[in-house]
Amino acid sequence: MKKIDVELRGSTGYVGEELLGVLESHPGVGRIDCVQAEDEPSERAETSFLALPPGLSGEVAGHLVKAGKMVIDLSGDLRFEDPKQYEKWYQKPHPAPNLLPVVYGLPEMNRDEIRGSWIVSVPGCYPTATLLGLLPLIENGLLEPDKSLIVTAFSGYSGAGKKGPGGETDDQVLYSMGRDHRHVGEMEQFTGNNNINFMATRSDNIFRGLLSTIGAVLRNGVEAGDVREAFVQKYADEPFVKMLEDGEKLSQTYAADTDLCAILQKITVGRDTDITALLASNIDNLRKGSATQAIQCFNLMHAFDETTGLTPKSAAS
Repeated sequence: MKKIDVELRGSTGYVGEELLGVLESHPGVGRIDCVQAEDEPSERAETSFLALPPGLSGEVAGHLVKAGKMVIDLSGDLRFEDPKQYEKWYQKPHPAPNLLPVVYGLPEMNRDEIRGSWIVSVPGCYPTATLLGLLPLIENGLLEPDKSLIVTAFSGYSGAGKKGPGGETDDQVLYSMGRDHRHVGEMEQFTGNNNINFMATRSDNIFRGLLSTIGAVLRNGVEAGDVREAFVQKYADEPFVKMLEDGEKLSQTYAADTDLCAILQKITVGRDTDITALLASNIDNLRKGSATQAIQCFNLMHAFDETTGLTPKSAAS
């Protein structure tokens, strides 16, 4: 197997540490240079991983692209196609509008585009879990137009970063409610005219693990079998998505320490005859929600098997 030399900018946060550990055990990775954001590009490195804060990361990505490096950005700077949308949700000028649009690094949605790209923007952890729960409905046109999606997500405290809480309490803290969280805009790029009402909750007694629960109204005439078939067709051969059977238990830490997204779905009919898909999607926020999703992109960009260095469902089940 060929060896790719890489550099990592931002190796001291939770995500950076997780990414460094995966890179060190990856059979296709050669030398790893951990450098500062402002350092000149490593001469040997072919690919640069950026685990930097929003605002800084996009600027650094621009310099690296000019230097001829492949770039995998884990910040939010390059996730929006339109810089005005970034400015709306991040409340700051876009640091590198000339780079846009950048391929959105969700392999289950954009695998072919990632393969041919020199720069990829890795999704956030909340959008990863939520979009993987919704993609079969979106791609098959099963959502009722103009109906809001209700998403409640629970993240481990590592999602707040090292400057955030460190498990001091046993509380669950609701810290975003409605349409305030910046990841709402990121997700709505792909939900069309279905807005998202979003509640983000941090579990201060759980380090890693993200559980996203979703309520979605379906088009008239859609049946439970249609939904199940959409999920089977979408995910049967996906190495990192595991569909659970009705009645199986899904906890916030079910997929912790793996690279899986575990999904549970159920159809209900309410008194008003609305047919609703109830979905629960679980990932490790530091791995599939960030670091190892970046490795999936790296594998695709360098023509490695997508599962190289990772734990697909065949290994993790």
